[in-house]
Amino acid sequence: MEVKSNQSFSKFLSNLVLVIAVFGYFEFFKFAAIPAILRMLINFGSAVLMIIFILIKIVYPSGNTIKMHFTLPVLLLFFGSFTSYFTVSAYHGQSFVSSFFGNRLILFYLLYFYLHSYRISIKFVLRLIIVIGLMAVVFYYIQYALYPQKVFDIIMLKSRGTIRLLIAGMICSQAAYFYFLNKFFSKNNPVSLIFALLTLSIFILQGTRQLLFGLIFLTFIFLIFSPRIKSKFSISILVILAMISFFFAFREIIMELITISNKSDSSGLIRIKAAKFFLTRFNPNILTYLFGNGHPGPWSYYSQYVSLYAIRDGYNISDIGIIGDYIEYGIIFVIGGIMMILKGAFFKVSQGFYYLKYYIFIQCFTLLTGNGIFGGVDIIILMILYIFDVNRHELIKEKQMITIESKE
Repeated sequence: MEVKSNQSFSKFLSNLVLVIAVFGYFEFFKFAAIPAILRMLINFGSAVLMIIFILIKIVYPSGNTIKMHFTLPVLLLFFGSFTSYFTVSAYHGQSFVSSFFGNRLILFYLLYFYLHSYRISIKFVLRLIIVIGLMAVVFYYIQYALYPQKVFDIIMLKSRGTIRLLIAGMICSQAAYFYFLNKFFSKNNPVSLIFALLTLSIFILQGTRQLLFGLIFLTFIFLIFSPRIKSKFSISILVILAMISFFFAFREIIMELITISNKSDSSGLIRIKAAKFFLTRFNPNILTYLFGNGHPGPWSYYSQYVSLYAIRDGYNISDIGIIGDYIEYGIIFVIGGIMMILKGAFFKVSQGFYYLKYYIFIQCFTLLTGNGIFGGVDIIILMILYIFDVNRHELIKEKQMITIESKE
């Protein structure tokens, strides 16, 4: 009885640390009522808490381990970033303390090892992603309705016929969209379709063309290739009708996006100029081409230097995707990131988890634009890779059981 009680408490504690780590990663949705410095400390503290629990498990190991198929790319990303500490110190004068605090998000790559260390239930992991995704949807509409009053300390832009909001946790909403889409296609549950359209709606309101068109494109790819769909014709009609209804509901925003796409978009030219600048004139030495220039840390001259180009010329490292990751962290880091994406995309999993690959695919649509997914650490991909590992482990066990039974 006491052993069961200890196991239950251990499970509760490990799940709680995961929840704290994930919410800490999103800085508790960046509520404006919470001071920015406190949110930064929560973000850093939740990563440290996770590391402490990993160290405890290393000292006191227990239970059978599941093979970690993505260890190499995750380690390349984690350790690859540390080489930039030396280059940013040598060529940009940024201290190691400033670099460490500025790179605190990189610590969340260890989430992959935390999940393995404590064998967190994949049902719990999925539930956490979906809940945060739906919370982000609710918070999006709250902030949208109350604009210009700030409920969340986020970027808010009024353009493209809409109000563009960057709510923390929206990457979970992307995953939630594919989850509900899969649920609807496999079980023909209308409620799941409603939730799928609800999560999709915030990306229409956000007005990000690459992401929105990527989501719609992958929806039709999912529809065409999914073997779990029984009646492709009837479901296709239903989805098309839902999309048409959606078009009329968000007609003004969609037409504005189409108009902008047909025009010569100056933002695209700025991104090209920014990429050219950072790949040429910005690098002071051959070593920075190899190991990166480092991520700007707080209170440093280097941070002001990077901000100058952003304000004066519109050259933002956060606008050039994986190129920005390369500029900050170097070639080893980028190789690790590409390995992680490719291996995750082609990793064999059960049909029941295949929909999670569509989340990985959608990240490829914005790989060259926006904030780099590797430098920003996409913890959803890390949790998906853990789910893939567990699924592979269970498939191998099933095959072994079948082999033993056939021999008997």
